[in-house]
Amino acid sequence: MGRRARVVRVARRPSCHHHVRRRGHITAVWLGANNRNASSGFQWVTGEPFDYAEWGPGEPNNTNGVEYYLMLMKREGTGWVWNDSRLDGLNNFPENARGFVCEWEEASP
Repeated sequence: MGRRARVVRVARRPSCHHHVRRRGHITAVWLGANNRNASSGFQWVTGEPFDYAEWGPGEPNNTNGVEYYLMLMKREGTGWVWNDSRLDGLNNFPENARGFVCEWEEASP
């Protein structure tokens, strides 16, 4: 109690990658951003624009016109990078290798 969770913008900070790396078995996580409103580009779920990005080579590429969601994934030879993905994109990874990133704010007393 006393905290509201939201999946989000903490991912824009390089320290986010450090925390994910510490979980050695994790290879892909959802981050709280999408580009469902393509005219605005990718935005955090809070509506904030990106002020940091770490896209992988050739990303975002919107393969087959259905990649609207942001994930952080470990790519062989590249390391941890951002990737635009389909809604079911985490299904390409073993269940025990998937995750998500959250940030929360302390609730007002």
